[in-house]
Amino acid sequence: MSLAASARRNRLAYLVLLRRVSSNTYRASILRALVLIIVAVAVLVGRPASLARFLACWLLLIPAITAVLLDLVTSRLEIHGQEPSSRWLGWLIARTRRNSGTHRLNPNAVLTIVGALALTVLAAWLMSGASSRLRLLSLALAMIFAASVAVGIFNDHAWFNPDDAPPRWHELLRLISGPAIVVLMAAIVLPAGWPASDQGVVVAILCLPLIISFDIWDLDNTMSHIAPLVKEEAHAGRELVLRERHGALSTYLRQIEQYARAHRAESPQLFELAVNANSRLRETMTLNDVNQETSLSTDARRCLAAGWHQLRPPSCPLVVARRFPDRTAGRGCQGHHCRVAGTSRWDGTVER
Repeated sequence: MSLAASARRNRLAYLVLLRRVSSNTYRASILRALVLIIVAVAVLVGRPASLARFLACWLLLIPAITAVLLDLVTSRLEIHGQEPSSRWLGWLIARTRRNSGTHRLNPNAVLTIVGALALTVLAAWLMSGASSRLRLLSLALAMIFAASVAVGIFNDHAWFNPDDAPPRWHELLRLISGPAIVVLMAAIVLPAGWPASDQGVVVAILCLPLIISFDIWDLDNTMSHIAPLVKEEAHAGRELVLRERHGALSTYLRQIEQYARAHRAESPQLFELAVNANSRLRETMTLNDVNQETSLSTDARRCLAAGWHQLRPPSCPLVVARRFPDRTAGRGCQGHHCRVAGTSRWDGTVER
């Protein structure tokens, strides 16, 4: 169901998800915190049969509570660009940043996984003395918590990083993550012993993590459209720029070519440059392939420079009022631009 790794990994998708890491972590932590609050209330209301079981419930909640609090604090610091005052939090954030974009789990991610498993054990085994509704509610919340953790891991930006290739079994695990988690949770939950009237509901609740696979597929499918969309939009913008420049420069280049043709005997090099510049400008309008790299030739600039220095007629008002880019116009016009606006003089200067 998931896209192939080679088709999924591209830099644009990776950068898009990288910008959302802190905000996604923060929102997921809020959901997990709400789950833990409801489970804690269920433990208090359920009144476990013995004090030892009651203490065991809270002991199993500690990993999840600790992980959620750490995620809330660190993600909020990252969102606001603040540095932690605690040295231990600073170490945790530095470790997270160092592992960002790779398939190495952070310490807090490991703690969150342990917390999800502990929460499942609590709902299945330690809530057996509570009412059937509370027990089923706790189990459903544990599945939601586990699904949230799994989505955070398997939809991490590292899976889209073209510079980090994980082992093949990582990709296989991501592909079957939903059913694999269902099997793991069933192995923990089903042996706990459930009334016959609740078994159907328990099976339905255990199937909740299947949504992980659909969420992974949805993200992969969405991210796969980003690179082509950006490429098409960049091409459309490039065509707009070239069309505008063609309309602005064609008249002046045609005048230069006509003037150079009249003085061809005096300066054949200028005539050749003028013809070449004009033809290159016309060629840019025929390059409509989105995969075609285009460039606006610098021969126009060379032609003007040669004209200012080589021609010696009594007068030739030459007005140029546009930019002449270097050979990077096809890459978003990121190169150096010179702006010439005025009437050329025959001593090589420009009258503003």
